[in-house]
Amino acid sequence: MYTREPKQYYKEHQSVLKHILLYQNYSQAILHYSRKVIYMSIPEYTESADIWLIKIAEPCATIAPGEEMTYGLIIGNRGPATAQKVLLQDLTPINLLDPEFSTDIGAYYEPWPGQLFLGNLPVGKTLAVLIKGKLCADTKSPLINTGHVSSITPDPNMSNNSFTISTPICSE
Repeated sequence: MYTREPKQYYKEHQSVLKHILLYQNYSQAILHYSRKVIYMSIPEYTESADIWLIKIAEPCATIAPGEEMTYGLIIGNRGPATAQKVLLQDLTPINLLDPEFSTDIGAYYEPWPGQLFLGNLPVGKTLAVLIKGKLCADTKSPLINTGHVSSITPDPNMSNNSFTISTPICSE
């Protein structure tokens, strides 16, 4: 039986198994039962999806306390397979008040929960998410914001899954 989550497999068989360890390539699992070690072959998970994230900020040069900041996040999939259960995470800076997001290019906004499940993302497709908020009036240090995308489908290039933007605060 192939499973993606060792914890789930352990829960299903916890009366028999003491520990489970899946190697990163999922090709073998080591099952510890009492003092015996049993090797079990697991099919290799060959599908992968190179998901990526690009982030832009408006205003991009500097922002003054009290102004609105909008981040545009573009998420895509270079394949070769569909990315399953894509998750966007963006912990907005604490000095960005009442953050809201839109998935329809700003037609409708709702409160930003910190993460957003985007569903499955086919090869070659992109999605856009806007996140906006008002900068706290007493902000003095640069506004630093990082977004991250992930999927349950293995990703061969994790280096393009995060994007950080730093926006200087202009002094009055």
